[in-house]
Amino acid sequence: MSLEPARPTFSGRRFSVLALLAASLGLTACMAVRRVVIDPVEMDYRKINPIVLAQGDRTLDVFYDGGAGGIGGRQINDLRSLAQEYRHSGEGPLMIATPANDPASNRLVPSIRRALAEGGVPSPVAATYAPADPAAIAPIKVTFVRLKADVATRCGRWPSDLSGIHRFEGLQNAPWENFGCAYQSAFAQQVADPLDLVRSRPEGAPNATRRAGVVAKYAKGESTAVVYPDENKGKISLSFGN
Repeated sequence: MSLEPARPTFSGRRFSVLALLAASLGLTACMAVRRVVIDPVEMDYRKINPIVLAQGDRTLDVFYDGGAGGIGGRQINDLRSLAQEYRHSGEGPLMIATPANDPASNRLVPSIRRALAEGGVPSPVAATYAPADPAAIAPIKVTFVRLKADVATRCGRWPSDLSGIHRFEGLQNAPWENFGCAYQSAFAQQVADPLDLVRSRPEGAPNATRRAGVVAKYAKGESTAVVYPDENKGKISLSFGN
């Protein structure tokens, strides 16, 4: 009497398929739970290299020029403008620092004081400083502290391989660390009032004369638009820069 292995019935095959499906669903669930989510790379250069407000020095270097007062007319105007800037946004004293290794530079201080007084600052503080290079011509430094805008990060950073040939960074299609830093620095230096970067200015006073004229024309039913002279309209200039 020979014994043959029992053949799986239909119900047995059905049970095997169901068991396989259940195992597959269990693996899929595990894979979903262990999924790795990668944060998107920051692409905004304003967040990579943000502009911040901080206290910093405002310095004007004054050299011997041989003109008016020994410093020349241009530097006199620069000092007047610096004095007005100090009155607008300066903090602490305005200092005139002469190089310690050049006592002869003191002869320019009266002209500097006179120009600052003409700009509205009659009493700057005298000081000295040690030049970094004693052999070079050291200027007189007129300095004060003010609120200034600057980039929080240091420009000129190139830690990654931009080509991506030898490393993986190039395949990520992400901006490099120095991206936008030069633009942000130039923008921060050109801002006249750093507070404009953090809040808007209040609305200024209206032009009462202009407003009264517009209202009067409107009441009469006349046009309130500005009429510009058109005597040169449509003419072609033949000067060619002459």
